[in-house]
Amino acid sequence: MSDSSSGAESHRSRPAGGRSHSHESSADFYQTPEDAPRPYVVTEDVQPLVETWAKERDFTPPSQEFWDKFNGRFRGMMGAIFPNFVLLPAQEITEEVRRRVSKYEGVSGVAIIALDELYNVGEHQFNMTRYVDPEGTEIGIGTRFNTPGLATQLKTIVDDLRSRGITEVVLVDDVIFNGTQVMRLARLLARAGIKVKAVVAAVGIGSGVERLQTEGIDVECARVYPHVIDQVCQRDFFPGVPAGGRTIPTDSDEGIPYLLPLGKPLEWASIPEEWELSLSQFCLQETIALFEEIERRSHKPVLCRDLPRTVANLPRDERRFVDVLQEMLDHVNELLKRAAESSGPPEELGRGERE
Repeated sequence: MSDSSSGAESHRSRPAGGRSHSHESSADFYQTPEDAPRPYVVTEDVQPLVETWAKERDFTPPSQEFWDKFNGRFRGMMGAIFPNFVLLPAQEITEEVRRRVSKYEGVSGVAIIALDELYNVGEHQFNMTRYVDPEGTEIGIGTRFNTPGLATQLKTIVDDLRSRGITEVVLVDDVIFNGTQVMRLARLLARAGIKVKAVVAAVGIGSGVERLQTEGIDVECARVYPHVIDQVCQRDFFPGVPAGGRTIPTDSDEGIPYLLPLGKPLEWASIPEEWELSLSQFCLQETIALFEEIERRSHKPVLCRDLPRTVANLPRDERRFVDVLQEMLDHVNELLKRAAESSGPPEELGRGERE
């Protein structure tokens, strides 16, 4: 249930805690020395999401060489901001999640429910996300675009499970941050007589994992960290990537990336204020390079209407998406120029432009 599209785990509560022996049997636990900076963890997911979209829309995705360089540059930029930056490899994490899920597959009386679309597992998906308005203000929890309401989804799942005599489920998610949304769903299922036997996730954060275990839920994670600065999906920083950014409830699939001037990098992703504009510039440049490479290999333009998720306040028409991105980049470049000429910090300029 990532913050970007499929989930609603809060990134505002930064958990801290020591090592729990119960973690060792469920995950690879990454203990940070007391004097080391807390890790900033990003799940690498742009490549698999873009490749799936490209094939569905008859585009040719970039080569592996391109992706290696793309991720290398991203790692370098984020490493300049956060000394202990961790980029978790997509294929490795996905395979580990699926391996952990596989031991529950085919078990009598147990069903698997996916809370994140990335892992392509389970008999059911429960689609939940955190909504924001066009200005980026949180307005509650809702469903993903083009899926039934939360109550309808839950009823459909429960009715199916009851009809097959299933009394236990395993939830599959991208991250367990504080465990709040998993516990809410577990209580709703419990009212219907269905127990959450286990949660399998790509990443678990110490206090969230411990909370679920205290409630009697087994936890299986590819990676567990006792505490972090934040955990974010890579897709949230790149406009136009499937499922990226915060969701706006509209009649189309629309989101706000974690970049200026549209989004809120500090509030949503713990990006230091002095880095907000520079990171926004970098990610816009990289997004342009990504879609230009797709165009080059596909021998056709990527139009705004081709995007799997439209970007808030941007067109949805026949314009080339890279041209629209360039306009955004020009705007951010101007903000950086003004910041360099002004005695005020860059972040004040960025915030003024988006308010």
